[in-house]
Amino acid sequence: MKKIIRYYIFIFLLMLLSVTGVNAKFTISVNGDLVTMKEDTATVAGFYVGTSNSFNSATNVKNIGYVNGKTAQVSLKNGTYYFWRVDQYGGSQASGAVKISSSCNNATATNKTGTFTVERCYKITSSSSSPAADSSGTFASCASGYSIDSSKTAIAYNNCSNLSIGNLKQRYCKVGISVTCKKNSSSSSSSNSGSSSNKSNSGNKSSSGSKSSSGSKSVAAATLTSLSVTNGTLSPSFSSSTKKYTVKVSGDVSQVGISAGVSNGSFVSNYGPRTINLNYGSNSAQIKIKNSAGSITTYTLTIVREDNRSTVNTLSNLTVNVGELSPEFKSNINDYTVQVDENVESITFTGTLTDSKSSYVEGFEPRTVKLEKGSNAVYIKIYNEKKEMNLYYINVLRGNVDIQCGIDTTDLALLKNITLSADYVDAEIKQIEFDPKQKVYDNIEVPYEITNLTVTADTEDEADKELVVIEGNTDLEVGTPKQITITVTSNKCQSYKNVYTLNVTRKAKTDESSDSSVADITIANHDEFKFEPNKENLGIKINKNEDELDITVTPNDKNTKCEISGNENLKSGSEIEIVCTSEDGTSTTTYYIVVEGVNKGTNVFLIIIVIIFIILLLVYLLMRLLGYRIYFNFEAVGAFFRGIGEKIRNAFDK
Repeated sequence: MKKIIRYYIFIFLLMLLSVTGVNAKFTISVNGDLVTMKEDTATVAGFYVGTSNSFNSATNVKNIGYVNGKTAQVSLKNGTYYFWRVDQYGGSQASGAVKISSSCNNATATNKTGTFTVERCYKITSSSSSPAADSSGTFASCASGYSIDSSKTAIAYNNCSNLSIGNLKQRYCKVGISVTCKKNSSSSSSSNSGSSSNKSNSGNKSSSGSKSSSGSKSVAAATLTSLSVTNGTLSPSFSSSTKKYTVKVSGDVSQVGISAGVSNGSFVSNYGPRTINLNYGSNSAQIKIKNSAGSITTYTLTIVREDNRSTVNTLSNLTVNVGELSPEFKSNINDYTVQVDENVESITFTGTLTDSKSSYVEGFEPRTVKLEKGSNAVYIKIYNEKKEMNLYYINVLRGNVDIQCGIDTTDLALLKNITLSADYVDAEIKQIEFDPKQKVYDNIEVPYEITNLTVTADTEDEADKELVVIEGNTDLEVGTPKQITITVTSNKCQSYKNVYTLNVTRKAKTDESSDSSVADITIANHDEFKFEPNKENLGIKINKNEDELDITVTPNDKNTKCEISGNENLKSGSEIEIVCTSEDGTSTTTYYIVVEGVNKGTNVFLIIIVIIFIILLLVYLLMRLLGYRIYFNFEAVGAFFRGIGEKIRNAFDK
């Protein structure tokens, strides 16, 4: 009996172990919006996910994701989730809380003015499907007196593009929606601030009120209320009316944090308070703010980082294990010759850096070099702390060498000029100040747009021209010097060569401007029209028979694009819209020219009558001065006009 009881207890324990999954290994991994659940040991009956630590409220992953045996995958937006694995016996194992923060959020923007971007969660159900909003409801609202400009609500960026969905039921992704809150006209309801919801791909767009044709209220320029930096001191001291400052920091400061407060406006995207990485020397940082009319105010900080890096890139000593350097080594002499016997197959150079902060160029340090018979060119290259390079050239002559090669090579294989150019229309390349005896040229910068440089090398000896080899002038790198070598072989002594080295760096890409502000608007034949940058609505009276205006818009930045609409079939009450968009597309400035009336035209007939009357009066006065007496027969005049009237009536009667 005891044996039977023990047997059943043993079986019960085995079943308990299998149900609870003691040996099971359930793991969770997160990659962006994708969560992968994996079970290594137990047989899986199902995977579940929920937003609370309650298995009863969890959802089967098969309904929203993809399950393949012991692995499941699901796409989720940002949040905290709980995951379960259920085995074949109904036992479950939980993951505990898992936080997802690199997927997407349904952000909300409230009480806004101007143009801004709201990031929302969208989802796709196949690789070729268009993204749909994850949830409805208001996600953007304007401040009092402003409303959503429906014509400017659009997708700013779409991370759903080209997103692979694989076997998933759906996939979450980030979509940025650009929204513009523009100031209501006086005829608009002041209580309707406007809102937008994202029930479609680009969001539902509520309409805005129309502009008043009776002029507008001036909008004050945006200004900073405070400005400070984490390192250094502003010079001069901050004042909201002062737009340019200088900050000096020591060489060990690689970053500066900028803090600022704004009044009557908002920060332009990417130009608000932030941390600036500093290069040595002068660094420019701009803080840009715009008012509700889109007019931008710019504050500029010039941050000067002291460049205390060492400029030494020389050797204090250089020796060879066979032969002798000629002339005797000195740090400031770069060209040497060494004569060795023909049976010497290699030579070893030993050198000492003058400055511990300098370093050898990889592959060009003092080393052992195998020698060919005749002339051998050996180069030792040193970087200083600034990565400026210096070069020592040693011509090693093995065995009997042509007397012209071995005795005097001073004037052999020399260039007389180097010209730099590029196949780029607006390329502005500063030419080097060339010296035939100088073999290394540092700090050559070319515009960002240039990736390949054309190098033209003119030789002192025309016969050497066909023996010039140029290497390294393609695939230039941004911010990192690339070495271009020009090897010149002497036609008279083809075992003798000179190498000129150019260290060329592509400049960083210039930031696209976010300035959409306008410097001036002029209208031909309307000298009375005066542009006021802080007024959104600008009034004008058009001339009689004038149905279109000749408008010239001058933005502050030449790369700003301005579009004019509504400038046709003009009449009283017509509204012309001018929209200027910054180069980087983050900022717009809008002005409205409202036709407030039509100037009355000139009555030509009346002018003629007046002129005739004046002439008759002058004739009358002149005749009277000459002694003539003039009588007016008003009865005859009346009869004349009555006769004309009678003829006109008869014509109409017929």
